[in-house]
Amino acid sequence: MILDPAHSLSIEEIRRLESAGKAPWSSTNKLNLGYSKARYWLKLEIENKSAEESNWLLEFGYPLIQVLHVYRYSDAVKPEYWQTGKLAPFDSRPIAHRNYLFNFTSPKGGRTIFYFMLESSGTLLAPITVYSQKEFLGRSSGVAAGIGIYCGVILAMVLFNFFLLVTTRDKNYLYYIGYALSFCLLMNTLNGMTYQHLWPEFPKWNNISVPVLAGISYLFLALFTRSILDTRRYAPHMNAGLYAITAGALFLIFGGIFHYGLLVNKFTSFFISAAPLIVLPISLWCLRNGSPTAGYYSLAFGFFFLGAAVRAARDLAWIPQNLFADYGPYYGSAVEMLLLSLALAVRIRLLKEEKIKAELHILKSERSLAASRNELERQTAIASMAAQVAHDIRSPLAALGAAAKGLEQLPAEQRSLIEGSVCRMQGIADDLLRRYRAPGAETKAKPVVTALHGLIEQVIAEKRLQHKYRPGVKIEFTSEAADAKASIEPKEFQRLISNLVNNSVEAFEKPGTVSLALAALDGRVVIEIRDDGKGIPPDILAKLGRKGETHGKAGGTGLGLYHARTTVENWGGSLKLSSEPGKGTAVTIELPRIEAARPAPSTVILLDDDPLVHMNWKLAAKAAGAELRACKTPADLAAAIKNLPKDTPVYIDSDLGDGIKGETIAAGLYN
Repeated sequence: MILDPAHSLSIEEIRRLESAGKAPWSSTNKLNLGYSKARYWLKLEIENKSAEESNWLLEFGYPLIQVLHVYRYSDAVKPEYWQTGKLAPFDSRPIAHRNYLFNFTSPKGGRTIFYFMLESSGTLLAPITVYSQKEFLGRSSGVAAGIGIYCGVILAMVLFNFFLLVTTRDKNYLYYIGYALSFCLLMNTLNGMTYQHLWPEFPKWNNISVPVLAGISYLFLALFTRSILDTRRYAPHMNAGLYAITAGALFLIFGGIFHYGLLVNKFTSFFISAAPLIVLPISLWCLRNGSPTAGYYSLAFGFFFLGAAVRAARDLAWIPQNLFADYGPYYGSAVEMLLLSLALAVRIRLLKEEKIKAELHILKSERSLAASRNELERQTAIASMAAQVAHDIRSPLAALGAAAKGLEQLPAEQRSLIEGSVCRMQGIADDLLRRYRAPGAETKAKPVVTALHGLIEQVIAEKRLQHKYRPGVKIEFTSEAADAKASIEPKEFQRLISNLVNNSVEAFEKPGTVSLALAALDGRVVIEIRDDGKGIPPDILAKLGRKGETHGKAGGTGLGLYHARTTVENWGGSLKLSSEPGKGTAVTIELPRIEAARPAPSTVILLDDDPLVHMNWKLAAKAAGAELRACKTPADLAAAIKNLPKDTPVYIDSDLGDGIKGETIAAGLYN
């Protein structure tokens, strides 16, 4: 080998130096010269030591060499010269092949000398092999078959993903197709196949195709990685690494097109080696955070990047040239495709599961909507029917009320009960009509402070009359708080008590007693409705009070108890159910008790020795409707209060004259 950094030597000059014994040849076994702008001369001597003439093929196995001049000298034939390389048209090669092949014949004992002049702004390799024609054909067909199988695998995956892209419109498949195609073209550019079969007439494009295709491939890879791993969700802080790969890919594309040279070629090898240090940690981090496709991705691209890194290390002359280094990307990419097929299958399964879940959610929503629509239609029909009944019943109720007033032969108690019941039914009908005519408006009367004892007594009298002829049914009422008051709507309260009593009576399977009790406890009014019927099982008791839940009543709608609970809660109270199967059920209603306002006193006592004060107090007492007894002395006070109740207010002036203090008089009265 001769290093010619100044590009000053020619074949003639070298031959002349050899004749003079001054040619600076040095022996070398290193066929990987790395990146260099220098010119290299190689000399290869081949001697035929066989017993017959031999036909041989010399293969220069690096198709990316930019300039390759080959000179052949032999004892038997005249010298031959070929000027070829990556920058030359493809037909400049003596044999149409992806590598550079030179056929020569060597007679028995003959000697053939090859001189090679090499120049390249990219990696400079010089893999030279001499084959017999038979040996070369066997090896060449095997390599071509392997490359063909590799390309077939990638094209099959591209077609498969293309159909998935058409059916799913998932951008991941688009990114994968772009990556697979550009990478396949890149690999076949590196081995010379594309220049032989796709663009043999375009040497300029062939010269820049490696960095441009590498940039396109890694650009799609960055998009594919970001999308399939969902890095925004699983690795948001590591997206900067993918942006760096995107920037490097764009540099390769535009640098290759507009400023191709040694820098771009070096960066291409560096970029291919550095990318795994970015992408693999991202995929492992996504795997740690639960990405379902990250495991397959990490393995797939781990194998590919391992092969690519070995190839790049060979280009940088870090490792020697060998079979694995030459075809590492093929091996890695083949494993990559197999693993990615599994990743895509996982994604398809996930998509199907998500689709099924979405369809189930839609189905449930549609069913819920249909049920709501049916319920609304049912409620509308009930409301319409109730309004019609309320409208139609008003006239008969009015007539019944008028007739009841004329039933003078009936006892006054019964006549009053009939009139009260008719009035309450009239109020229920009016309330139904108000609700139907203004469904969204506030139609209920506002709560007012009302004594509960009388309201309950009226309902009890009505219920006793209603169930008078039902054998064995008793309705009892006890009250320990006759003056208890609460803030309620009277008609609604009576309707609520009436419905609860009806619930107890209608649930009787045999004679029974319904007991109502009214009491006051700790600032609350307690109404308890208890029966000794069959009771309610615990599992059903837990559901009662909800809308639509009923028990023990034929044709029950489940609205009465729900309405009672919500009404009591609107009044600031609570409704609780308790029951024991076989012993009966109790409904307990608690309401905030409203204390009755204390009436203004009718008589007021004043002790003061000032007549002017007496005059002012008399005017004030008269305005308040109270009687004022004004006293000037303690003796007058003693006489005034002799027969008055103890809660009569007494007002005493502090200074009564003659040293008498009002506080002393007040203390005596208190004691």
